[in-house]
Amino acid sequence: MGQKKMVERRISMKGVDLIKVDEEEAANLRKDRKKMVERRTSARADKKYRGIPVKDVDLKEYEEEAAYLRGRKTLNGYVDTGLFSRREDVREEALSEIVKAFTHSTKPKIVETKFATIMLRCLNSLKKGSAKEICLATKAIGLLAVILGPGDSASELFEESLSTCSQMLSFQAESVNVLECLAIVTLVGAEDFSDIERSMKFIWKYISSNEASTPVLAAAISAWSLLLTSVDERQLDHKCWQGVISYFLNLLHDGESVRAFCVEALGVIFEKGCVEKFSAEAYKASLDDKDDEFSYFEEWKYEIVEQVSAVCDPNWKVSKLFKEGHTLKKSIFICGNSLKLSTLAQFKKFNFIKQFLGDGFETHVMENEFLHKVLCFKVKEAPNGPELYVPENEKVTVRFFSPDIRKDKCKEKFERSPNSLMSKARTQLMKKHRILAQDRKMGDFLAC
Repeated sequence: MGQKKMVERRISMKGVDLIKVDEEEAANLRKDRKKMVERRTSARADKKYRGIPVKDVDLKEYEEEAAYLRGRKTLNGYVDTGLFSRREDVREEALSEIVKAFTHSTKPKIVETKFATIMLRCLNSLKKGSAKEICLATKAIGLLAVILGPGDSASELFEESLSTCSQMLSFQAESVNVLECLAIVTLVGAEDFSDIERSMKFIWKYISSNEASTPVLAAAISAWSLLLTSVDERQLDHKCWQGVISYFLNLLHDGESVRAFCVEALGVIFEKGCVEKFSAEAYKASLDDKDDEFSYFEEWKYEIVEQVSAVCDPNWKVSKLFKEGHTLKKSIFICGNSLKLSTLAQFKKFNFIKQFLGDGFETHVMENEFLHKVLCFKVKEAPNGPELYVPENEKVTVRFFSPDIRKDKCKEKFERSPNSLMSKARTQLMKKHRILAQDRKMGDFLAC
């Protein structure tokens, strides 16, 4: 076969040579540039239709586009050039590729080398980007936190994210993604209880504003209850959270999604045994005589169970937590490893993290030590030696020859004597089976 002919081509815009590439690469670049020009033309026409003044595109924008096309195939190119672009569609494409890479990789090198760049540019997209850009940026920030794990970088990401979210969080649809991102970043980057409480207070202020739409309100309650699962109930201050239970009970008559998360939040409160921290009536009763407190709590708990049961689907497992003797138990297999969930807090963490990570859940949960700790998940170690196989059936056979007159005696000697060849072979076989059984118990037959 003949060698491929390489022909140098020049990509020029307005008489300026931008890059020199081979013929095939030039064709690909022209196709990409044509698509970008079509998108830019459509965006300009839309702005003119809405009465927004549109400036002529200058040479600098073409140069920026060419630089982006030059490095478009690498993750470094998306971070170094795409995120800094003045064009909205270029930033969206770069964020989309970064999210895709972070979803399917647990330890990308670019996180260590360009953490600050990714963080600051994503936060900038939160402040000034379109709805699509905000959704992609929040996903990238959350995935970045999960990949980093607890540490100085995650703490810095938490502080910057909380500050940005408190400034730009609105009551629009993209606020759902912002709340989920804040919950994940707090779960990873919070150094102590005070950090988690700051996020919980911010989210609760947003919940109690009575201005959020149903999907945004449901996301806020879900994020708040996730953070509640990770705090020590003894550190909660009852002065900060009085009226939470009453507020959730009033929301039980809202939409189904809001109702479900309200019941879930109430279940977490009851499971933690800190009812008096979230109800003024319960706290007052806790200061009275113990006998009166017991009778009051029983009556008060019965009333809450009745209110929850009246509005909930009887098949909901969460509502059963309020009844005596009911618990949640489930085993989930992930790549051959068993994850056992027995509390509502564990269920909440598992469902929230799985929904956020999406297609990358199995990849991250198998390799991320932080997720192992949060979900109480233990991954079996793969066998170090060669794989062992056990036959379905194995017997010991000994052939011997003797005169007919001694045949019966020889057979009895070979079968029953502890020093016979057959007895020794049978002992070796049993020892072999015992060793194989012990290896199986230690995980040498791991199937993923």
